[in-house]
Amino acid sequence: MATQATPQTPQAPICNQKERLVWTQSMDDVMLEVFLEHLVKGLRGIGGWKKEITFFAVTEAMRDHLGFAIDIEHVENRIKTERATVKSFKDLRSFSHSGFGWNSDTMMIESDASVWADAIKVRMFV
Repeated sequence: MATQATPQTPQAPICNQKERLVWTQSMDDVMLEVFLEHLVKGLRGIGGWKKEITFFAVTEAMRDHLGFAIDIEHVENRIKTERATVKSFKDLRSFSHSGFGWNSDTMMIESDASVWADAIKVRMFV
């Protein structure tokens, strides 16, 4: 069920070095909108999202809203990347004596440079 590029539907932006897809904020926004829409409609099952329904809808939305085609595999890989990012974020926030803090104004995790250096040394988040 992969969406194929056609003359009317150009392929998504690709990083030239390894032919890897480069995700943009606009792509994330479109994907998130589809996931939220499907969540409200009750299309997320106990086992998670159904590729043939929700992931395919993401590929269609990319084509419709952004004008280029991506494959379901691109959506799967983006989800894996985002899961790793969320896990790292949770690890930083749950490490209570870590020296990391949340800045509500900038919406970012902050700490002293030495705290970051120590975290990187022990690979607290990867």
